[in-house]
Amino acid sequence: MTVVALHGCYCGSGKRYEECCAPIIADFGKAETTEQLMRSRYSAYAQGNMAYIKKTMAGNALKEFQAQKQQGWEQPTEWLGLVVHSSKSLKKKGTVEFTVTYRREGQKRSMREHSEFKKIDGKWFYVDRV
Repeated sequence: MTVVALHGCYCGSGKRYEECCAPIIADFGKAETTEQLMRSRYSAYAQGNMAYIKKTMAGNALKEFQAQKQQGWEQPTEWLGLVVHSSKSLKKKGTVEFTVTYRREGQKRSMREHSEFKKIDGKWFYVDRV
């Protein structure tokens, strides 16, 4: 997996990685909002940190992740950018709508998703697409 060199955090927040996603990846309980968790997940994908990706999933998302992993889903990916269109964090649930741009097998691609998150035992988890 390759990562495009960025000035600052992988997630495109404009902050330094050490001040943005690194503390959340070290302890995802520090994510106070769904957007913070989403941005940290993007940074983890950019770094190839699949253990963190799995740790931040629950419900249908975790089931799908395990199935894809068994099917050899992972392919070399160059992560090119994240744009967060909207985010909402309520007391126990929230959503993030975003677009990621990446290059796989020499082709530039993008994916727009509206994701659902739930707060379980004080921590945000990605649970499904809306």
